[in-house]
Amino acid sequence: MPGVSNVAPRLCVDLLHAARRGDAPNAARLQGQVTDLARLYEQGHWLPALKAACAHLGLGNARPAPPLITADDTTRAAIAILVNHHRPHA
Repeated sequence: MPGVSNVAPRLCVDLLHAARRGDAPNAARLQGQVTDLARLYEQGHWLPALKAACAHLGLGNARPAPPLITADDTTRAAIAILVNHHRPHA
């Protein structure tokens, strides 16, 4: 289970369904979105980045266990941009 499924579960489920249907073009498009969202891991250590992404969505407090430190404001802002870009539109 990819960590980004905590942040974008619908995107990951849609990718799985497209792959199961053999819908290669849609699966490739969705995989591109997952790959883009995974850029959140480029924002420092992967665990504080994932926790910041989840907290941006209202899940958890963004604080990893020591010795890791919480992502700073600049990092959280960059993560929020990525997360918001991949949120489903209502």
